[in-house]
Amino acid sequence: MKILKKLHNRYELLSLIAGALLSLSFAPFNQFYLGILCPALFLLCLQKANPTQGFLRGLLFGIGLYGAGVSWVYVSIHTYGNASVILSILITALLVAFLALFSAFLGLLLTKYGKLNKLPGILLAFPALWVIFEWIRSWLFTGFPWLLLGYSQIDSPLAGFATVFSVFGVSLATAFTSAALIGIWQNPKRARLYLILGLFALWGTGTALKSIEWTRPAGTSISVSLVQGNIPQETKWSQYYQDQILNTYQKLNQQAIGSQLIFWPEAAIPALPEQVAGFMNQLSQTAKQNNTAIMLGIPLYNYSTQQYYNAAVVLGNGHGVYLKRHLVPFGEYVPLLNILGPILNSLNIPMSGMTPGPDEQTLPIMQSIPVAVFICYESAFPEEFRNFTQNAELIATLSDDSWFGHSLGFYQHEEMDQMRAIETGRYIVRATNSGETSVVDPHGKVLAKIPSFEPGVLKSSIIPMNGNTPWMMIGIWPLLGLVLLMLILFLPLSKEG
Repeated sequence: MKILKKLHNRYELLSLIAGALLSLSFAPFNQFYLGILCPALFLLCLQKANPTQGFLRGLLFGIGLYGAGVSWVYVSIHTYGNASVILSILITALLVAFLALFSAFLGLLLTKYGKLNKLPGILLAFPALWVIFEWIRSWLFTGFPWLLLGYSQIDSPLAGFATVFSVFGVSLATAFTSAALIGIWQNPKRARLYLILGLFALWGTGTALKSIEWTRPAGTSISVSLVQGNIPQETKWSQYYQDQILNTYQKLNQQAIGSQLIFWPEAAIPALPEQVAGFMNQLSQTAKQNNTAIMLGIPLYNYSTQQYYNAAVVLGNGHGVYLKRHLVPFGEYVPLLNILGPILNSLNIPMSGMTPGPDEQTLPIMQSIPVAVFICYESAFPEEFRNFTQNAELIATLSDDSWFGHSLGFYQHEEMDQMRAIETGRYIVRATNSGETSVVDPHGKVLAKIPSFEPGVLKSSIIPMNGNTPWMMIGIWPLLGLVLLMLILFLPLSKEG
């Protein structure tokens, strides 16, 4: 009851609204200006708060953001995990509450130590701590790097900072812009002038970075086809529908023949290779006869270790196997199985007994092109993505996003791949079961896509790229050093005036 009464306080309510509106800055809405205005409104709500109020307002901001932005979790659990409505709501609410704790502790630290009534606290402490909490969220408890602020700027000049500092650098530039707007509004004319000039310099730098061609072609244009089977999740793992699924992909693959590279989605074949040996052999022969390389998702089983893997294999004019390294908690494996296993028996998740692949793997080769492969959830992790693309000339993400249903998850996932393309300066082909199947260029622009929730083949072309962006070469540590420097500078400046 105390919390409900506090909601009548306009700042608590504004914090909740600011968080909810921030979700509209991400795909598919792409209102990038809200990615700047909503954090500014949140900062305004924190300025006259004590630490307890700061924690509450941060919590409400997070509930607004994640309650709206990751609502697709309910769809995945209820519709495709077969959990009851009550259990699905409970699990989703717990996840939202956990994620909201990051902004709650951000609010607590800023109101306790941030000196938000002074310009150094606004310009240094606010953006620095924002990025620190985003970075922690990206790896804590295996990480959940969804809805990072930088993704909201995928189409703005600030996206240029991704080539040097990744999406976290874009988050820093965005949060700084938000803080500077508050500074411009609240400070004398002279300070306003400096802040305006600073914003022009920041956005101008982003524009310049975005225009630089950090990578270069490693060959000529290559024709590609991406196969979207649109196999319903309800039938995908049923033995009864296996022949129908294989026939669907075989017919679609016939449309793709003629392209030099063909990509099928994650677990396109819902059976072990030895269970569909005839189909696999025929597919491989067809690919070789047509001088084509096919990459497809399929589960693999190691009989000596009795371990299952979510994998991608190359057939035809190429070779290689990739084993998914970063598995989805509760989706592909159950953490603390002895404790949580009995609780989760009600969830019908077909691939929940997977084993992660090794950290060091040889890149698959297609038509002499080294390809970095990421399966579904893996492309959300910028540091892991960077580590596995150093020697790749093309990036492929294979996914089965039908788990998202008709929700925001489809579009948010594609948006993250757009950012990965900017960070690495490479083309990304996105082969998904039901959408968004697309081709993304090194500047993060979607070149082509096909409608979601219908079978089809997307034909396009890519150019293999080599060379590295600064982010590829230097990694996360310079950004963390910059954030630390901002906090070091903040300490003495916050005591002045």
